[in-house]
Amino acid sequence: MMRHTKPLVTILAVALIATLGGVAQAEMITAEAAEDTYGGMGYPDNINAGSANFTARDHGSWAYKAWIKFDLSGQNADADKSATFRVIHATTQYAPTLRASGLDAGFTSPGGGVLGTDWSDGTLTWNNAPANNKTSGSLLRSEATLIGSKSYTSAPTIGTEVEFVISKLGDYLQSDNTVTIIMTSVGTSYDGRFNFAASENTTYDGPELDFHQVPEPGSICLLLSGVAAIAATCWFRRRRR
Repeated sequence: MMRHTKPLVTILAVALIATLGGVAQAEMITAEAAEDTYGGMGYPDNINAGSANFTARDHGSWAYKAWIKFDLSGQNADADKSATFRVIHATTQYAPTLRASGLDAGFTSPGGGVLGTDWSDGTLTWNNAPANNKTSGSLLRSEATLIGSKSYTSAPTIGTEVEFVISKLGDYLQSDNTVTIIMTSVGTSYDGRFNFAASENTTYDGPELDFHQVPEPGSICLLLSGVAAIAATCWFRRRRR
């Protein structure tokens, strides 16, 4: 009987490793944008819902900024872990710098017609967009924090991804479980702009957010059961020596 114990421990260990792998895979999931649109300084009350692409451009009255929202309701997102925001270039146009900022957690509308975290494609404009500095083609209000920036010296290839790592998702996770990302451009040339695939784009994927999910209780129980089984087997093995 004793010579069968070691193979049994090995089998249990392999099962435990498989369980650990399953839990790890279950933690990371991808969310597609619930809303994505843009607002323009030259047409401050225009609603641009339904566009195949959204634009970020810093050029006086021709400036545009883009807002993207993810709804993580029911996803049990881990606010303490990192996340990755990703968009796809829809054209070769570019500017010297691309920025992605997040609407700070706890954001509430300051009034004056500014929308809250419940904004949508069908309501957002340059004049009412959350955290928008309406007098600047590239700057935002203090309610948004820079996540990261990318520098460009040549045209991007259409269909390529650009991603930004969010060090802690909870910094931008609102009480309604939404996350809003704002994309801006720096560079005053008229042609210096970025166009990214929106959710309505039929050729490329729209914006996505990869984030960690808190493991389900069932997965944790399965993991603990595996640990307990190995521990019990080892204990019996020692008792028989």
